[in-house]
Formats: sequence, C-alpha cells, structure tokens
Amino acid sequence: MRRIFLVLSVFLLLFFSFNHAYSEELEIKGLVINQTKAKIGRDFFKIFFQELGEHDKHNITIKELITSRTSSWLEVYVDLEKVYRQAIRPQNIDQHVFESVRRVKQYIAYTKINGGLKEGDLIGNGIY
Repeated sequence: MRRIFLVLSVFLLLFFSFNHAYSEELEIKGLVINQTKAKIGRDFFKIFFQELGEHDKHNITIKELITSRTSSWLEVYVDLEKVYRQAIRPQNIDQHVFESVRRVKQYIAYTKINGGLKEGDLIGNGIY
C-alpha cells in the first residue's frame, strides 16, 4: 500500500511540475481574437480582419461594449495594450475600421523600433 501511495505521489508531483513549466513557456502569437457581441461588432471585425493583412505575430483583440440599439463601443488591443476605442454606428463602420487598422500598424511599427533599442549597447550607461 505504501509503495502505491509513493508511486502515485511521485507521479502527481512530476505531472503538475511538468504541466506548470509547460504552460509558462507556451504562448501563441499572431491571433486576431473576436470578442464582439452584436452585428455592428461582427461587421467591424470582418472588415478589420480583411484590411489588416499581416500583423507580424502580435495578438490582436477586438472587444465590443454594447451601449444602445444603434451603437457600440469598440476597443482594439494589441498584445493587451489598448490602441483604439471609439463609439461606432452602423453608418460609419468603414471609416472607423480604416482608422483602427492604421493605429494598429502604427503601434506594431513603434514596438519594433523600441524593441530594437533595448538590445546590447544601445541601452546606455546611465550618464546620458
């Protein structure tokens, strides 16, 4: 009985330690996540996804907050950073999609530039 308990406890210890280590290293990049609820949000997401094209392995999330029958607040996040938030009506979805895509691409370019400055000797020595 002790042997079964010992084997079972070792197995559980190894299983949970491996599972924990594996979950910390696993990260999926390049997703466009749709968290919309109404037709306005679904239409926005459909056009946004078509206009976006390649997005350089960043996770992009579109969230919708419903305010009334004819409008919604839409938020666009890139890697958990909010880059766009606007109240949208069905009449002007295209205009807001183009603006949000422009801001997403701007943010991705900004992170590329700043990511390169944090490498090696470009950090600085603290004097300047």
